[in-house]
Amino acid sequence: MLAAGLILLSVITGCTGGASGDGRLSARWKGGDSGQLSAPATGAWCSVGGLLEVMAISGDSGMAVLLYPTNGVRSASFSVIDPLRETVHPGAAAVAARWPSAEQIIGYRGVSGTVTLKVENGTLSGEWQGLLLRPGAERESLHVTGHFDGIKADSSPGACPPDSGGRARRPDTTLAPRHDSVRP
Repeated sequence: MLAAGLILLSVITGCTGGASGDGRLSARWKGGDSGQLSAPATGAWCSVGGLLEVMAISGDSGMAVLLYPTNGVRSASFSVIDPLRETVHPGAAAVAARWPSAEQIIGYRGVSGTVTLKVENGTLSGEWQGLLLRPGAERESLHVTGHFDGIKADSSPGACPPDSGGRARRPDTTLAPRHDSVRP
């Protein structure tokens, strides 16, 4: 289970695959920290492993929503699980976030909540809410709400994270476009 949590955080730090386009992810959080993120987003459907990934990265900040559909990519609701305490399974979702502090990049993992996915004409949109914890500092919990839209999921073998389809890890060369916003 520890491996699932580490994989989730590594996906958000190292994956740059997924379809490009007009997709966007926005989120707000409050609690031990507060802020918001709005950035272009990508999507990837990995049929090997049954993983749908939606991710947005802006500089050193990012957020990923990983969905494990039960029967292909369809409109559905998913329960956010804590991958350190529960086995990832069909019908589950995992959420991870990271952003810089004055001293380091801080990572958070989702431990509860819901994600609602809507699939219409091959385009993904959705919203989520939940509780995120900072590993090793559980008192610094965050309540997050967010949404994504306009996502076209890339289903090519190269779009999948290394742990779900055997893709070789590519270096993160993502540059933050000027229109992104990350504000604490």
